Amino acid sequence: MKLYEFFSVPDGSNTDKEALNKSHKTETEREKLASDVYWFILDHDRLHKEHFLPMAMKMHEDFKKNKKLDREKYTECWQPMVEDGCLEFFKKNKMKGNPKKVFDENFCKGICRRLAERHVQDIIKGEYKLGD
Repeated sequence: MKLYEFFSVPDGSNTDKEALNKSHKTETEREKLASDVYWFILDHDRLHKEHFLPMAMKMHEDFKKNKKLDREKYTECWQPMVEDGCLEFFKKNKMKGNPKKVFDENFCKGICRRLAERHVQDIIKGEYKLGD
């Protein structure tokens, strides 16, 4: 038996179980959503053309000039791509609610960190064909 079944409103008003469940997403569900969005972004051609390639070229050039890796700066660079990807994911999956609440700041930062961990080293090494 669920807790909301014990504490239902006695005056007969109907509490929406689905809305209640959505507002209390478990950590596992959030991690799955983050993973789904992460892979959606990785597989999205338009996001790569508009965001990844220009950002990767800039990162590579900055690193060649400065020979220094600023992890925080490189992690923040992913924010526009992640925000665009989250919004596209939201629309494609016909999700309900406010996308800014579903994909809050911590959620987006987590995806940015994952993308940075996966790609920054390869970008600064010149692993990608960036038009040099």
